[in-house]
Parts: sequence; structure tokens; C-alpha cells
Amino acid sequence: MSFLTILQIVLALLPLIIEAIVAVEKLIPEKGSGETKLAIVKAVFESAQEAEGVEPEAAQEVWPVAESLIGRVVGIFNAVGIFKK
Repeated sequence: MSFLTILQIVLALLPLIIEAIVAVEKLIPEKGSGETKLAIVKAVFESAQEAEGVEPEAAQEVWPVAESLIGRVVGIFNAVGIFKK
């Protein structure tokens, strides 16, 4: 899969990724549970991928980029106070 294709997919998913991050943060607001929160977001990602019949290989190429983006979004949300510590 090309860089441009992965970028387009991740940009299309960005609003949904942010929505998932916020939903999980509301569900589990405790500090120090980042791994659990990421696992939930990944489970949502994988469930959606399976429901849509996306090839696992394609999803495996997109997930590392999405995972990195999730970490960066959470870091920004923490830094600007959207998520209270």
C-alpha cells in the first residue's frame, strides 16, 4: 500500500479515531491506564475492519500509523488540558 493511500485512509479515519479516544477516556478516566485504553481503541479498529471485510494485510499496514496518531492526539489533549490528569 502506498504512502499516499495510507495517508488518505488515516485522514479519513481521523474524526472517528478522535471520537473513539474521547469515548474511551470517558469510560476509563483513570491516569495510568493508557495501555488498556489503546487496546480498546484497537479492538474497535479491528472489529470495524472485520465487519467491513477489509483485508487483514491492509489493516496491518494502517494500524501502526493509526496507533502513532492516537499517541500523538492523546499527548496533545493532555498538554492542552482536554484530558484532565
